[in-house]
Amino acid sequence: MCKALIAADTAGCRAIVDDGVNGWLCRARDGADLAEKMTAYYHLPADAKKQMGLAARKKVLENYTRERVSLIYLEKINALRIIRSSIV
Repeated sequence: MCKALIAADTAGCRAIVDDGVNGWLCRARDGADLAEKMTAYYHLPADAKKQMGLAARKKVLENYTRERVSLIYLEKINALRIIRSSIV
């Protein structure tokens, strides 16, 4: 969707947001920090917003395709099967 992200600085979000490149990370459970990041985004020039959005899309297309995510899930499932079969 070519949209920049503003997300909490937590494990899952930290993986997808490159702070200041494709969005911003704010402190978890800190409404004031979230508001600050939202205000900063609001005041960005249109071309900067567009660049952040393009960077966000690029990261998703490079790292989070359906095929890649499915492969990761299958690898995890197969690893669990191996562990389970060795226990039984």
